[in-house]
Amino acid sequence: MPMYSEAMVVFFLYLWYPKTRGTIYIYETFFRPYEASHETEIYRNLLVLKVRAGDMIFLYCKKASLC
Repeated sequence: MPMYSEAMVVFFLYLWYPKTRGTIYIYETFFRPYEASHETEIYRNLLVLKVRAGDMIFLYCKKASLC
C-alpha cells in the first residue's frame, strides 16, 4: 500500500501528542464501550489466567526442587 508507513507515523504521532488527545478519543470511542459490555467476562478470564499462572509456577518450582 502506498504511503502506509507515513500514515502509520502520522497516526502514532496523533496518539502520542498530548494536545490532540488521540488516545483519549480512541479509548472513549472504541475500547470503553466494549469493556463496559464485556466487563464480567474480562474479569472472569483474568481471574482464571491468574489461577492458571499460579498453578504453573507451583508446578515448575516443584519440578525444580526435585531435580
